[in-house]
Amino acid sequence: MKMGKIAATGAVAAGFAVLGFAAPAQAAEPAAAVVAADNPAYLLLAPAPNCVGLAQGRNGSTAWAEATNNNCGYTVRVRMIWAWAGDGPCVSLPNNYYYRETRGAANIPPRPYVSELRSC
Repeated sequence: MKMGKIAATGAVAAGFAVLGFAAPAQAAEPAAAVVAADNPAYLLLAPAPNCVGLAQGRNGSTAWAEATNNNCGYTVRVRMIWAWAGDGPCVSLPNNYYYRETRGAANIPPRPYVSELRSC
């Protein structure tokens, strides 16, 4: 009977290993995240410059947001990050221009809105 318990315990431990449960010694190195933060490919994480304005509101059941390049002096690339809806595409916004996006909004909460503008 004891032999059956030992075999079952070994099988359970092997099953956890197959499912991806690992001992702390096998966990990923936290330093890898620091290296990724220095990688230029991760620029999507940066906020848009302060010279880009954001206005938003609702027309009935449609949410709208408008990003405006307020005299940055150069073309900026921004992306609207929507809460409760799909994020917008990365767009080029020349100096003194605006870009507008809309999302269908439910009449009951939670309603979509732009939580932030990101550089891309």
